[in-house]
Amino acid sequence: MKKIANTSLWGKIAMVLNAVLLILIVIIGVQLKKYDGLNKDLQNVKPQYTAIKDSIARFERAVYVTEKKIANNESVKSELEAEVNSLNAKIAAEKKNKKAVDSLKLVVQDRNGQIQKQVSTTKDDSTSLALIKDTLSAYQEAFVPVESSYNQKMKTVVPALKSFNAVVIIAIIIFIVKIIFLAYWMASNMDNVYKLSPWMHVNRKSADGFDQPSPFALKFRQRIQKIRYSKAWSVIGWFIPVYNLFKPCSTFNEMLSETNTLLRDKSILAETKDAGQMESVGFWWGAYLFAKVLMSLVVGGIVVCFNFWFLFALINANTAALDMGMLSMGTFFGVKGLFCYINHTTVLVLFIIGWIVYLGYECYMVFSYNKLNKLLVENESKFEVNDEVK
Repeated sequence: MKKIANTSLWGKIAMVLNAVLLILIVIIGVQLKKYDGLNKDLQNVKPQYTAIKDSIARFERAVYVTEKKIANNESVKSELEAEVNSLNAKIAAEKKNKKAVDSLKLVVQDRNGQIQKQVSTTKDDSTSLALIKDTLSAYQEAFVPVESSYNQKMKTVVPALKSFNAVVIIAIIIFIVKIIFLAYWMASNMDNVYKLSPWMHVNRKSADGFDQPSPFALKFRQRIQKIRYSKAWSVIGWFIPVYNLFKPCSTFNEMLSETNTLLRDKSILAETKDAGQMESVGFWWGAYLFAKVLMSLVVGGIVVCFNFWFLFALINANTAALDMGMLSMGTFFGVKGLFCYINHTTVLVLFIIGWIVYLGYECYMVFSYNKLNKLLVENESKFEVNDEVK
């Protein structure tokens, strides 16, 4: 029974998904270019639209406040007039009491003064109200064509954004599935390497028997090693913030290095200096970080969710609206900053090239390692396979 697994299938599935992603990235680029052109036209109209709309709201508020003030003045005036009528009635009743009449007349005189003041204030407020209404009417008239133009552009921008977001969400889902297959492929390969590499086992004695750890230490180290090389941890490690910025690269380099060592020890591969091995893995990982991490953040929108720690923002975002909350960032989806100061075409080209280089080179790396895995499987009889439980 074979002990060394042929892992090429998982690698081939990852390569097929990479090919699908390449197509989707190109479609995303085309959709993004279309959306950006429409959005730029919208943003050119938006400042005027927002300014007039804010002015209308401000003058509508002024009309409301002034009308309320006039109504309050009329109410006070009515109360004063009623009081004057009541005082005049008292004067008529107290006409024989000269002292009381004189006192009441002074009060009537004061109330009449207040009434005149209310009349004057109401007149001034009415004049102001007429002026405010005229200005409001002018703004509303000017707003009609601006609003029509803005709404017309919105009708083209929103569908373009929805279409773009739909393609990106599909790409993110496929990317996550691809990562799972790639991680499983790497974990399976590390399992093969572990079985064939005695120097990777923590429970092997040295020739003199002096490096055997205590039973407790041995058990602890075996548990750590079991977690380290487990398939579940290999997958989860791709999704842990910060940790996923270096661990997959380290695992791939260890896998490639140990496999080359095993094959050369058995003279299956010719002895070389491994020239460019780490550089090759480093280039792949650098392309990954450039495309997935850096350029996704620079582009903005839901594209940033290729960085898995932003997926929570996607759950709460309204992908059918221009304002996507936390995701309204970057070159194409902000309204200032990068949106204004970075050339959009340059960013788009770098985004597409970055992803093409990353996905293409990853396919090359997987294809190259699958050939090494084939050599391990074909030459299994030359190795001592260790089946101990990790």
